Amino acid sequence: MIPSIYRLHSLSVIYRQDFDQLLRLYGVGMDSSVSDVQTGSSVVPRHYSSVIAASSVDGIPQRSAFNSRKTVYLGQITQHLTEAFSLAYLQQFANSGSTYGYIGSEDWTMYPLLPPTSLVQIDESRNRVSDGRWASEYERPIYFVETRERPVCCWCTRSRAGLILTPHPLSPVQPRILQHHDAEVLGQVVGAALMFRGPHFVPGPSAAPK
Repeated sequence: MIPSIYRLHSLSVIYRQDFDQLLRLYGVGMDSSVSDVQTGSSVVPRHYSSVIAASSVDGIPQRSAFNSRKTVYLGQITQHLTEAFSLAYLQQFANSGSTYGYIGSEDWTMYPLLPPTSLVQIDESRNRVSDGRWASEYERPIYFVETRERPVCCWCTRSRAGLILTPHPLSPVQPRILQHHDAEVLGQVVGAALMFRGPHFVPGPSAAPK
């Protein structure tokens, strides 16, 4: 007799076993679900999928009006990014202890370190801007900041004048200084998934994320 998914879930809780491992005993696994999605028919635009492990979290709002051109803070949501990233690639980010952000296709703030359409992993416990000297740009912490206008992913420096939002020097975006009450540092970027789509067209110096 094959147990139902409800019985399997109860057994996984009682015996503290991974639910996916119990599914494998009956020839079903989450990794096979990912491959089935990728090899199946084309996905309907803006289709939501819960195939990724730990991607379904209670109380997370569904963002049906996702705009890929703008930088957004995603919280713990990853399933609605299937139109921009493959499910298998996102699986490594399925960590319920982290939150996420999406770099819009028109946001060049941290280019070329974080090109547009990048997915970033955010550690919200590191929400205090650290001061110091770094050997290279790769060591300097990158922060995800919520402003009154829009979220932004950038380097940060605190000063008496306010919070200095510093883009990459090769970016066309200009640095900005915001009052501390106008910007909230949500956390530090600790991981990133980059999509390499060939040479990027970098807009002129006047460009800024919209």
